[in-house]
Amino acid sequence: MKSTNIVTLPLLTTLNRAEKRTSHERIDNKATTSNKKTIHSFSVQSTSNPSVCFFCNENGQEALHESSTFGQDTRVRECAVKLNDTLLLVKLIAGDLIAHEAKYHSKCLVSLYNRASRIRMKNYNVESKKESQIHGIAFSELVSYINETRSCDETISVYKLSDLCKLYTERITCLEDVQGVVQTFDQSEPMLKCQSKRVPLLPESYSNLPPAVLRFSEPDIPLVEGELSIDMSSFPAVLKGEFKWLNICG
Repeated sequence: MKSTNIVTLPLLTTLNRAEKRTSHERIDNKATTSNKKTIHSFSVQSTSNPSVCFFCNENGQEALHESSTFGQDTRVRECAVKLNDTLLLVKLIAGDLIAHEAKYHSKCLVSLYNRASRIRMKNYNVESKKESQIHGIAFSELVSYINETRSCDETISVYKLSDLCKLYTERITCLEDVQGVVQTFDQSEPMLKCQSKRVPLLPESYSNLPPAVLRFSEPDIPLVEGELSIDMSSFPAVLKGEFKWLNICG
C-alpha cells in the first residue's frame, strides 16, 4: 500500500500542472481575441461614410455635392446657431465642412437656409412691431402734453419743433431703452456747404429764418393805412442773386 501511494502522487501533481497550463492558455486566448474585437470596433466607428449627406445622414437618390468653400461653412454654422440645432453643432465642433470632406444634398442645404431665414424674419417682425408701438405711445403722450399746456392760460401757445423733437426722443428713450431716431433739420448745413465749397455768404441785409414753430392761434396782422410804395426795379436782381446762391449751395 505504501508503494502504490508513492507512485500515484507524482502523477496527480503532473496532471494538476497540465490542467493549470491549459486554463492559463485559454484565458490568454480569450484576452487576445477580446482585444482584437475592441480594436476592430473602434476603427469602424471612427471612420465616416462619405456617401451619406452631412445634414440628413441618408444617401437617397439625389446627387451629393462636396463642400469646398469656407464661406459655406460659416453660413452653415450661423444657421445652426440661429436654429439651435444641437446635432448639427456637435458635428461642426470637430472641424469645418472641408475637413470633414462633407457631402450634402442640395435640397437639405436649401432647407437649412430657409429655416434660418424664417427665424430671422420672425425676430425682425417682432422687433419692428414693438418699436412701432413704442413710437405710437411716445407720440400720443406728446400730443396729450401739447393739449394740456394749451388748456392752461399762463402758458404760451407757441412750440418750437426742436423742443418737441427733444421731448419725443427723451420719451422714446425712457420706454424700454429704445433709441429713437427723429429726423430734424440742421440749420448749420447750408453754412457748412458754403464753407466747404468756398461760396460767399449772403449779405448782411438778408436775415436768417428763425426756428420753425407751431402756432395754434391766428396771428393778429396790423392794418396799414395808406398806400405802400414798393420799388419793383430792384426785385429781379435780388431774386436772381438769391437763386444763384441757392443753386450753388444745393
